[in-house]
Amino acid sequence: MQSKPAKRENQEYFAAWDKKIEKTWMHMLADMAMPIIIFLVLNIFTIAILVKLNIYNLNF
Repeated sequence: MQSKPAKRENQEYFAAWDKKIEKTWMHMLADMAMPIIIFLVLNIFTIAILVKLNIYNLNF
């Protein structure tokens, strides 16, 4: 059985790893979300311009 200080040290070590992994996942999700958000905004902007130019007969 481990002594208390060694057990606490292991818990702190794994807690630090959990925090690092969580931060990495959040960064990955943010990096993946940015192109999707930009794509959607550009599509909305394009549709708005086309509606303004009356190329599509859409009534918003």
